[in-house]
Amino acid sequence: MMARSSIAMWLMAKMGRYEQGITTPIALRTQLSRRSLGFRVAGLESQSVVWDWRSEVVEAKETLKWLPGANVTTDISLNWIQLGEHGRAIADEHKYCSPEILKKVLGAKSVFDQLDDAVLRKARGRCNPFESIGEAFFQNRDAVKMANIDAACDMMFTNPKNKEGQKILPGDQLLYFADICAGPGGFSEYVLWRKRWQAKGFGFTLRGEHDFKLEDFYAASAETFEPCYGKDGDGNIYKPINIRHFQNHVLANTDGKGVHFTMADGGFSVEGQEEIQEVLSHRLYLCQCLVALSITRPGGHFVVKLFDVFTPFSAGLIWLMRRAFRKICIFRPNTSWPANSERYLVCEHRLEDVSAVKYLMWTANEEFEKLATGSGRAVVTLVPEDVIAGDKELVEYLTTSNNELGQRQIVSLNKIKTFYQDSTLFEPRQAEMRKSCLDLWCIPDKSRTAPRVKLPEVAFAALELKYRTSPCDLTPRILQYQMIMLEWRCYAINSERTSMKCTLFLSVGRGNVYFLDRGRWNNVSVLNAKLDLPANTLVFGELVSELRGEAQSSINVLHVMDAHVLGGCIIGHLSFDERVHFCKLFAKAIERPTRIDLTRFEVKQAFTLDKLDSLFAKLSSKMIKQFGGDRRMCIMLDDTEDKFHVVGGLSFMKVVEEPWTVAFSKSASRKYWFNLQNGASLFEPPPESNLSFEGSVNERLDWWWDDKVFLAVSDDARRLDTTIVHIVDLVDKIKREKVSLGMI
Repeated sequence: MMARSSIAMWLMAKMGRYEQGITTPIALRTQLSRRSLGFRVAGLESQSVVWDWRSEVVEAKETLKWLPGANVTTDISLNWIQLGEHGRAIADEHKYCSPEILKKVLGAKSVFDQLDDAVLRKARGRCNPFESIGEAFFQNRDAVKMANIDAACDMMFTNPKNKEGQKILPGDQLLYFADICAGPGGFSEYVLWRKRWQAKGFGFTLRGEHDFKLEDFYAASAETFEPCYGKDGDGNIYKPINIRHFQNHVLANTDGKGVHFTMADGGFSVEGQEEIQEVLSHRLYLCQCLVALSITRPGGHFVVKLFDVFTPFSAGLIWLMRRAFRKICIFRPNTSWPANSERYLVCEHRLEDVSAVKYLMWTANEEFEKLATGSGRAVVTLVPEDVIAGDKELVEYLTTSNNELGQRQIVSLNKIKTFYQDSTLFEPRQAEMRKSCLDLWCIPDKSRTAPRVKLPEVAFAALELKYRTSPCDLTPRILQYQMIMLEWRCYAINSERTSMKCTLFLSVGRGNVYFLDRGRWNNVSVLNAKLDLPANTLVFGELVSELRGEAQSSINVLHVMDAHVLGGCIIGHLSFDERVHFCKLFAKAIERPTRIDLTRFEVKQAFTLDKLDSLFAKLSSKMIKQFGGDRRMCIMLDDTEDKFHVVGGLSFMKVVEEPWTVAFSKSASRKYWFNLQNGASLFEPPPESNLSFEGSVNERLDWWWDDKVFLAVSDDARRLDTTIVHIVDLVDKIKREKVSLGMI
């Protein structure tokens, strides 16, 4: 048996007691995943994995380099379009970049071809200074990316300005936008969050797996966003018939003007063909630009995702876009994934006449359409290379941009490689960049949460409104002594005394809309209606049975008369006319013609009493089938007399708050506001003269056209029942006031 001291000496000798054994540090582990033992990747053999933090410039604030639009007279020719073999190696495309930089980019990329995806994703997340920004409180990172782009461009998308730098949209107009090839809709969610219901969006993307996921718009209401999938209904942007259909739909719903800006974020999997991603994306680039020029109004903006822009096709496309906009920019936002070749073409202020550019793009897409899939041939040139070369500003801009972005990409690729090799490395600036960027982009630092759908009783109580369910009837005494003509507005209502339908309608979001019926909130579905309104909306109106044509087909339409809050925007304190204006704007924003399942939301026409003859001119007696052929008084809802509804009476709403009244100045021939207490008189209504939504709705007067009411002006008026109001009474009242005020 060995002595205890001998055992100790033996162990110490094994551990290098006599300076024997290896003297170099133990090598860093290079087996980075669960692949087979001994697996090695070319390019990762080096044991030196020290990262030089000075090699990467990290800043929250970004600077864009703009290229002015081209002031040239070169005629655009359809003969420029050339066909050729599809899929040239990108390594040969260095007319618009440094061959050395392109070689380094491709070489750095090739290292990752055999890496473990899970380990690579972790390394990329650890090394990205902007990783912790994530998706913020939106459905995905795309929403934050659009916030990044918008802020870097001085909010030119959500707060557009003209070329003089002046805002072009006052607060009482809609911002129209389009989101193409952009499912599930992160870009749109950002815009709708920023602008709420005062932004109206049109979406165009593939149906199915990559469709818009409107149910995931937690940060914003999606009720003002309308997906459209083209004539064929598949959302394929390559199809000319779909492009034309989408263009017509957008123009028809923007008063023929087009959208204020278009966003395009199209892309598809190129797994195994990453090197020629740009070539494979040529037609997608083309069609997105074509659609944008077709639907963006003059002075509007456009942003589209590109990848590499090395090929003559891409250079030619940018050459064309430079001739369609006042200035353009190629920009890579901080929120783009590190190491990929993503960048965005930003185009500011579309020019008035872009027909030549658009026609060439349309023709090029038709050429793509003619070529059989898998033929190996494609459109390879939009603009001849000698024409592009003649635009020295563009060539220099493209070359500089490609070189700068290429150098950034090389640094990012090498950084990921280093972090892949050393799992202990971590980017220390992530928290700082998250705070700085969110502050810079005006994005709150909060987490994503699903919106809560409140009970209608809870939602209404939070508004702290009083509502009188039973309004007063218009009587001869009230007409004679309490109604001052210029203080009231009048509506023709479909309701009758025995079937009162004028009431409050409340939306708590996610398709949950209720109406108040004798003090209880009921879902509108019990009225055979389907409404989809932004949450936190309270309006006063009635569900009207509109009749169409000789067949008198019936359709339910919500006729809105007033509103307190629209999509969270409280307007109840504004003047009556301002409230009606916002209601009309709201109706236009939520209109979705493709959703034929929804009940229409329209604003009922209000009449001033001094011009009540314009209401009477719309009235006529008709035989109504649903009343067994009996005649009923009806009001025409359009000039063709093709759309009308039965009138059960008139509803009067007061719009002026006491002690103010409205009078008429004979000398100035205009209305003025007069304070009965202090004698002040003003030609413009002071805010304190506005009767609120609560006051107008609660003080309304209903005049029911029962059987005893005489609806004609005649000499037989003296024989009428004097206990009720007839049309002749109202006409006489208005005439006397006009004479008294000097209006006639």
